[in-house]
Amino acid sequence: MNNRIITQPQIDELRKEINSGGEKNVELASITPFKENGYWYLKLVYKYENKMGKHTVVIPKTSLPFPQWTLPNIDGRGPYNVNHYMVCSDMITLHSSSCDIAIERGVTEKSCYFDIVTEYSTREMTLDEIEKELGYKVKIINNKEENNA
Repeated sequence: MNNRIITQPQIDELRKEINSGGEKNVELASITPFKENGYWYLKLVYKYENKMGKHTVVIPKTSLPFPQWTLPNIDGRGPYNVNHYMVCSDMITLHSSSCDIAIERGVTEKSCYFDIVTEYSTREMTLDEIEKELGYKVKIINNKEENNA
């Protein structure tokens, strides 16, 4: 299993891949509010599937998009025939934190974003397809355990 912290360029590439073609394979699976040092935060969990398999994306600690210490600005001139709306920040701060599902897989570093393959996909392939994918010839051998039998 490949455990790693993902970098911003990798996040951008994944987002392009996941959201390409208008696919609707991404689901916001859960939102968990929590309070830390007097401030409220959200933990966001997304799920999606691609050729690698099923993924769980955890954003462990994000700020709220609206004020915590004042009443939010409510406006009655909403766009798109909406009667009322709350004015929110268009950018939300992500904070580095740990992630239970990552820790279970041996990743203890803190990050603001975790993309974890929870179920790897399998493909049936011929030897020719494997060699084409790898870019070199492959020789199939028996496992050592089978040779000792």
